[in-house]
This record gives sequence, structure tokens and C-alpha cells, in this order.
Amino acid sequence: LTSNNAKIDDNLNVPMRYNINNDKIYINPNHPDFKYYDLSESLSHDIIHMIDIRNNISNKLNIDNELRRARLQIDIDEDKYIKMLSSSKYEDNMTLSDIFSAVTNSKISGSYNHSSKYWLEDVTRIEKELSANIMSAYLTNNKDTLDIINSISGLKEIKEKVVKLYNDYTK
Repeated sequence: LTSNNAKIDDNLNVPMRYNINNDKIYINPNHPDFKYYDLSESLSHDIIHMIDIRNNISNKLNIDNELRRARLQIDIDEDKYIKMLSSSKYEDNMTLSDIFSAVTNSKISGSYNHSSKYWLEDVTRIEKELSANIMSAYLTNNKDTLDIINSISGLKEIKEKVVKLYNDYTK
């Protein structure tokens, strides 16, 4: 991160955000929720958004079938995942919460998520958020998150596609 693509903004209404309009990551270290953020995962997440938007990566994913499989498996085991995301081990896992929110249109999520309206405003957000969340878990080697992703049919295949796409991009 440099001053060309990141800026401290004490007036930001969230702790951190990538702004597509001016292609910068804004950070508010004085936001009351900032202390709850996993800094390496959150920065990775927003850097992945920046790379994605600049290079149109997530639009090349083609994950409709995998997304349907993931939704079906999560629906079948809905109570299990609701209980998991509210457990002390996962309640503060922003990445998993956002992944479940994306896959289920906010029907299932943990403490951190986007509203169902957010997903409906732009259908490409699901791919963008899944890419950013999966790659941030992958890059920070968040084993707990990766184990859950790998245990869900459809989501595991999305992870494999996302990682391959970004690895191919960096070659």
C-alpha cells in the first residue's frame, strides 16, 4: 500500500473500505469497530478488491453451478451453520460471515455481513466478495476458514477456481 492507493480517513463511516470510484483503500483507525478487524485479512480483502476491479478478474469466474451446489448444501445443513457462526470460535470471523452472507443472500451470516439489499443492487457482488474473502483467507493461511470452505461442496470448487484465477493472473 502506498499513498497512491491508500489513505487514512478519520471521517470514514466504517473501519476500512475499498472505494471503486477513486481506486483507493480508505482506513479509519479511529473507528470504534477498528479494534475488531483482523488487520492482515481485512487489508488483503480490500487489496484483492482493488486488483479485481483494476483487472476485471472476478467477472471471469463462471461459478453459477458451484454457487448453486454451495447454496443447496448450506440450506440442507442450515441449523449447523447458524450454530457454527454464532459459536465463540467463529462469531468474530468476518471472512466466513461474509462468505455465508454472499452465498445465502444474507439469510445466514455471523456478526459481520452485508444486507440482502447489498447483494441485490449488483449481481456481480457475490463473485467479487467471494473472491476477496476466499483469497484473503488463502493469503493469510486462515486454516479454520479454509477448512470450512473446503468442507462445503460447491464452495470448495469456487475456492479452487478463485485461487487458480489469481495465481494465473500473477504469473
